[in-house]
Amino acid sequence: MVCLDRDPNPRVRGKGLSQLKGAGIAITRLNIDRDPEALNRGFYSRMRRFRPWVILKSALSIDGKAAAATGQSRWITGPSARAAVLALRAEVDAILVGAGTVLTDNPVLSAHGAGKNPLRVVLAGRRRLPARARVFDSSAQTIVYKARTRTALLAAMKDLSRRGVGTLLVEGGPTVHAAFLRAGLVDEARVFIAPKLLSGCDDPNAAPTLKTPKLSRLGADWLIEGVV
Repeated sequence: MVCLDRDPNPRVRGKGLSQLKGAGIAITRLNIDRDPEALNRGFYSRMRRFRPWVILKSALSIDGKAAAATGQSRWITGPSARAAVLALRAEVDAILVGAGTVLTDNPVLSAHGAGKNPLRVVLAGRRRLPARARVFDSSAQTIVYKARTRTALLAAMKDLSRRGVGTLLVEGGPTVHAAFLRAGLVDEARVFIAPKLLSGCDDPNAAPTLKTPKLSRLGADWLIEGVV
């Protein structure tokens, strides 16, 4: 038998390998270039930190806007970026947004046929959510937390871990993102940037767009330039 690492589950602590050896099964530790944890970050995070591996996803215009002046955020990015997001949803165990996203966009929060639908999580605070919101349809289970403080947010993450959620995609708006960042709960970020200028626009689909944008790296920063 070949294995990459010992089971990080504190209730196991290598007992599985000992049982296999006791049964006469030879165990070979496989050495690979990648860290074994990188192959299963969600499980390691649950076992060692008792919370999911959190991926913060954001879609922004090049002038840093997550929505138009009206609050509308469909669609900032194009079809290819949206397809990548759906593929990512199909990979994670759960997806999280705040009440504001549910009330403003009324999203389904599914993979839309790209794969399995993740568990849906809503941080509602004290806001009431419409019973007919699409996030409550039958395509997947939905959990609502009344988390408003850092302590409540940490408790929600621990509860998700107990439910078997290893990877959590945070797709909420700036308020939810800020809450996770302040709590030190963001492990990874996926930021999609569209070559649009949203400042002052009411509709993301009508925003001025850069023609043939050019991307350059300047030290630790990036420059995006192009003709409007």
